[in-house]
Formats: sequence, C-alpha cells, structure tokens
Amino acid sequence: MSRRPFTDLIALRDWFQRQKRILPWREDPSPYRVWVSEIMLQQTQVVTVVPYFDRFLKAFPTVESLARSTDEDVMREWQGLGYYSRARNLRAAAQAIVAQGGFPNTRDGWESLKGVGPYTAGAILSIAFHQPEALVDGNVERVFARLFRISRSELGDTEYKKTLWGHAERLIAETARLKIDPSIVNQAWMEIGATVCVPAASQVKCGICPLSPSCSARKNEQVAVYPEKKKRLEKIQVEEQVLVVFDRKRDRVWMEKPDAQAKWRNGLWDFPKISQAPRTPDHEVQIQYVVTRHQVKRRAFVLLNAESIAKNSPSHENGEWVSASSPERPMGAPVRKLLALVQEQMNA
Repeated sequence: MSRRPFTDLIALRDWFQRQKRILPWREDPSPYRVWVSEIMLQQTQVVTVVPYFDRFLKAFPTVESLARSTDEDVMREWQGLGYYSRARNLRAAAQAIVAQGGFPNTRDGWESLKGVGPYTAGAILSIAFHQPEALVDGNVERVFARLFRISRSELGDTEYKKTLWGHAERLIAETARLKIDPSIVNQAWMEIGATVCVPAASQVKCGICPLSPSCSARKNEQVAVYPEKKKRLEKIQVEEQVLVVFDRKRDRVWMEKPDAQAKWRNGLWDFPKISQAPRTPDHEVQIQYVVTRHQVKRRAFVLLNAESIAKNSPSHENGEWVSASSPERPMGAPVRKLLALVQEQMNA
C-alpha cells in the first residue's frame, strides 16, 4: 500500500460508491443520526442495529427530545439491544450537548462526552462533518492488519494499536491531498472489513477487493494469520435466584427496578433477587445466558399467591405490579424470556 497510496485510495472510494450498503443513517448523515448509529454499532452487528435505530429515532427524533427523556424512556426503546450503559451514556451526552448549545466539532469536544472514545469521535467528525479525522474499529483493524501484516505478538499491544492508528492517520491525510471526501474513505474502510475482508479467512473475498494488489497478507498467502486472535478471557460464573410472584386473577407480576449497583442491568426492571428459595414454590424455571463476560445461571421460583411477595422478597418496597401479558417496563431479553417461559409453563 505504501508504494501506491493514490491508486488504492481512489479504487477504495470508487468501490464504496458502487458497493455500499443502503443504511438508514447513511441517507441523512447528520451529526445526531451518525452519533446515535455509532453508539448502537459498538459491539453490535448492523443487521441487529437497523430496526432499533429506526425505532429510537421515531421516539427521539432530535437531540433535544433525547435530552428531555427519562432513563426509563430510553431503556424502553433500547431494551433487547444489550450493553445498556450505552443508552445511559447517550442520554447523558445529549443533555451535555444541549447544555453547551449544540454538537461539538472537534475531537476533544466529542471525546469529552460520555460513551465517546477515539474511534467514535473520528467516525462522527469524518462522516457528519467531513473532517479528515482518523478512525480504527474492529473492521478497520482487520483490514490494516492484513494489508500491512501488522503483528500484535511481535509489537505488543501498545505498539500494535499505535501502528494501526499511524496508518489510519497517514491515509486520512492522503485523502485531503487527493481531495477525496474523508467521509467516503472512512466508511469504505469499515465497509471492506464488514463485507469483504471478513473475520473468517475461508469467507474473505480477495477477488473483488480493491486493495488486493497491495495486500501483503494476500501476497504472502497469510490472510488466515492476520489479525492474530486475542486471548479470550475466562467467563465469570454467576448463579442467581429470583422470585416470580403472579397475581393470575389480575394478570400481573411483581417486578423491581435495580439500584445503581446492578452493573449491566442498571435501569432495567427485573424479578426480586432472593438468597433463599421459598419452601413450597408453585413452579420452578431455569435459564442460562451470557452477558458480556458473565455466564449466568438463573433459577426462578414461581409463587401464585399475590400476598406472598412481602414475606419472601426482602426488597419488596422497591417494586410494583406490572402487566404480565404486556409489560411496559424496560427489561432485558433474558428477563422477558424468563417471563415467557413461566407463562408457558403455567398455561400448560
């Protein structure tokens, strides 16, 4: 690549303009829409994000409407998307943006907001403001690692990241000299990684990649080697017991809102946690699921006596009755799944 930057960047631009996917945030790349999409896309695939993005923008069409919202409003629209700290950070950042009179237009300004790091700042500034700002996300990292054969094990984590960002900064500077819109080039790097230079080496489409003539990994038949896989962290095993109290006559279930110490479930409604199982539950349901590094095993004890909540739940004062068939409280996917399983068991 270093021997032919002009040809490669022009080819990359032309490829993107022909092959780019039609995505809702690309139709109107305003600062607000680009920012919301980039937060949603953190650790989440495009196909999952699209329906959430459309729904979220209908609920909060402007940064002002998002700033005026409550935590529960935002969680309700975000539920099921996961990584809920993103939603809380988005609302907090919206309030900061409104308070300062508008969107920042510098890297420092964006990185001062909750939930915005170097990559997200670079994406917003280049895509929405057309500024020549570099970015490196997982897709760009993979493309650069193969394009230049960058070895994490040889360089070490710090130098590896520094090298990736060095290439990103050098190449975005080339776009200014070539008078190519940095928005197009940065989106093209990400698009190549998402659709052509994909993680599985057996599915990489080198034959249609505009960067193939310069790709060092392809020339050396080492596409499968780069990028080197990071060592996976061990899962943290978590076991929980919860109480599911049903008032069948009124079609309602008792739920509680977690406090600020609830980590990944902060702001989401859940069933009361208990340390000791009730002596004679009417039903018992078990589910397992993964949240970030946590492998959670949850046992739910079902009671059909509505009066039993005060006796069995030590934190019952923090809860309230919620419609069982159409709960309107924001809940995580595992909680909704558990509620559905309990209802299915009772109906059977």
